[in-house]
Amino acid sequence: MATPTAALETTAAPPVSPPRNLTAFATYHLSDAGRKAALLAGLDARAVQQLTIDIPINRLHLVRVDAQGVARLRLRPQYVRQGDPERIVRIDAPPVFDVPPTVDSLFALAATHHELHQLHDGQRATAEARRADAERELRLAAAVAFLQDPNARAIPHPRPTAVRCLLQTPRGRRLFDVRADGPVARDVPSEALRRFRADRQARLDRHRAMRDEQAATHLAKKAAIADWLATHGSADQRARHTAGMLAMHEAIEAIAAHSFAAADDLPPYAHDGAARLQQHLRSTASAYADVTVAPADLLVTTTLATSATREQWSLLEHLQSTLPEATVRLRTHRLSWRADAHAPALTVYSVVVTQRVSLFTLRREYAAPGSLEHVRRPARGALSPGVAALT
Repeated sequence: MATPTAALETTAAPPVSPPRNLTAFATYHLSDAGRKAALLAGLDARAVQQLTIDIPINRLHLVRVDAQGVARLRLRPQYVRQGDPERIVRIDAPPVFDVPPTVDSLFALAATHHELHQLHDGQRATAEARRADAERELRLAAAVAFLQDPNARAIPHPRPTAVRCLLQTPRGRRLFDVRADGPVARDVPSEALRRFRADRQARLDRHRAMRDEQAATHLAKKAAIADWLATHGSADQRARHTAGMLAMHEAIEAIAAHSFAAADDLPPYAHDGAARLQQHLRSTASAYADVTVAPADLLVTTTLATSATREQWSLLEHLQSTLPEATVRLRTHRLSWRADAHAPALTVYSVVVTQRVSLFTLRREYAAPGSLEHVRRPARGALSPGVAALT
């Protein structure tokens, strides 16, 4: 009786020798001319051709095997020299033939693609290394410039942290990260964060100082009002101020009325531009006899006057002599109608008087004599929008 070991030895399969050839698919396209040639030769004339080819062992480098384990001849993607002989372009499409190719020509094309593929990968690696070097130099230059310039700041949004920050460089924004950058660039985030915090603290200190200054000015103004009321205020004003019931704007208006009392005989400037322009339009042309100018349709352009009539100059001298500490200005107000740019405009004048009393800058505006009418004629043969609406 044979032992189990002897039985295994007698039933063992002989070793299998590796295949000498590999079956692969070759896929290519036929152009219209190629399909015609295939028909004339009695061959398959479909546009997409797929052949099964036996690949010798010494030509396995011309075959690629995809993730599904299918072997294909290296016909796609294509690698061709384009323009510059040193420039190799990758074309992700199968080759197109005008004549049905032979197996040898397919092997030759696959060998060309294999060779150019290696050159293409080498060129890409060189170009990527060159770009990486340029990017590294750019980042290093930006980091050095930032660290050397105390006025340079990182992009505030998103705000810099101890690990990363964004800098604006001549070639756009760059992210600096201590976990990925070199010796110099990795110092940028911490410095950017320090400057960000210093700027924020300086801004808070500046706002706090401004607030303290405004509070001190407000207290000083309240003290100035109390001093003025003690000297010039009425009994009612003093009583209400003592009780804390006198509004500050009312007290300032009382100071202004006292300061400009010498010019009380002069009429104040009336802000009735809409009614004044409406009256001007109705009296200027029959086309505007029934117009209504709403306050929202009034356009006022105010400038300092560059000339003055004799009456206006006399008023300026009178105010300056009456209020020697004040600043007197003659102003022009050009009143126009928004609804019709061709409507006649009206220019009126006023005198603005300002003077400093204690901590307050007081202002009064008085009417000045004289007005100037501006008549705009529409183009020949055309009606203005306002006239057209009324006819």
